[in-house]
Amino acid sequence: MESARNCPVFGGAFSAILPPGAIDVSDLQPVPDNQEVFCHPMTDQSVIVELLELQAHVRGKVAAWYHFEDVGRVQGARAVHVLSVQPLGLENLSLRGCCQDAWLLSGKQQVAKENQQVADN
Repeated sequence: MESARNCPVFGGAFSAILPPGAIDVSDLQPVPDNQEVFCHPMTDQSVIVELLELQAHVRGKVAAWYHFEDVGRVQGARAVHVLSVQPLGLENLSLRGCCQDAWLLSGKQQVAKENQQVADN
């Protein structure tokens, strides 16, 4: 059985641990420069890492919610559900000299793929 793998993203500036079988979508089609997109061929699930512009009017945990909901709105998500929002220890970040705080949001968005409609669940 294939194990999770550490994968460089954004030209090696960061890395992500990806599930077994994850495919880099940029090998199949163009992906915007501010995104890294991986999909799984058997589960039809995607992992998207997106760099976002600072929004000075939201801070801390609220900023994570704001960006997640904004991405869902822009993508036309039918459903946006936040599972958890947790602080990240700055000592573990490569950008620790630049950040006042960092957050990890896990959630789900129900978004139709190109030329498809979102199924009712």
